[in-house]
Amino acid sequence: MFAYLRLVRFPLIFTAVADSLAGYLIGLRRGTDPVEPRVVALLVVVSATLYAVGMACNDIADRDRDKLLHPARVLPTGAVSLRGAWTCVLALLAVSGGALGTLSILAPRAPEAIGIGRVGLWGAMVGMIFLYDFGGKVFALGGPILMGLIRACNFLLGLVYSPTTLELDQGVALFAAASFVYVMCLALASTLEEGPPRRRLFAIAAAGMLAAALGAGAIGWFVVWTFFAPAVAVTALLVAWVGFRIVDAARLLVRARIMRLVRDGVMAIILLDASVVLWSGRLLEGGIVAALLVPATVSLHGFAHAARR
Repeated sequence: MFAYLRLVRFPLIFTAVADSLAGYLIGLRRGTDPVEPRVVALLVVVSATLYAVGMACNDIADRDRDKLLHPARVLPTGAVSLRGAWTCVLALLAVSGGALGTLSILAPRAPEAIGIGRVGLWGAMVGMIFLYDFGGKVFALGGPILMGLIRACNFLLGLVYSPTTLELDQGVALFAAASFVYVMCLALASTLEEGPPRRRLFAIAAAGMLAAALGAGAIGWFVVWTFFAPAVAVTALLVAWVGFRIVDAARLLVRARIMRLVRDGVMAIILLDASVVLWSGRLLEGGIVAALLVPATVSLHGFAHAARR
């Protein structure tokens, strides 16, 4: 079981959960729309399993390359067979699709067109995951763009399951653009883990990540809602965390520091999502999203410790 959890990068699944949860929460009208626990639970299942599918497919596609670059991964070591990995992917897709179907039943208030759009959005995510893992990531910009689109769609998947989707301020969808830019630039930075140092590309990726983090705050403050001190605090923490890793990597542009930037940059997606929820004025819900950092961090260190044993 532990080998399969390593295959799907279990500690990072919490970042995908934060995406869809943030999208759902900002779509609720304060004081009138209650949080539906069943909808939240099913959204968690849908986004978590889709993320796991992407990670498993990534290792399947890179299994020959990983024999040289990442020999400790579960496919090169034989801890998980290729057949077992594909079985895991198909099972996860079935669970995700089943959860999505149940979600559609629980959201009968949406017009038929929106219902079709929800399924289409999920299908687009599945398609982009396979496209990225089995060909798209080899292109210089194609891979990062696909990765950004997948994350943005995960955020929108939560948004379209809010009960008042058709009544939302149009500015809310701009948060998906901030997620897209942040993840695209983070994926661009990850391409620097191999090959010679490329400072210009690193500068572009770093600037894009910081701009997206600040942009989410600007959208919340000027476009959608107004000043909210907890949101400002979390946005500042996000910028400081990412900025620290960027400065650390820029001092010596080597693989180890780039990997730390990418690792922390992915984890910081949870703070980006929490800031979005806080900008909507939902203090408790924003705190819950931010709290996903705890299990993500604990499991990340636990998995790293177990892998060294």
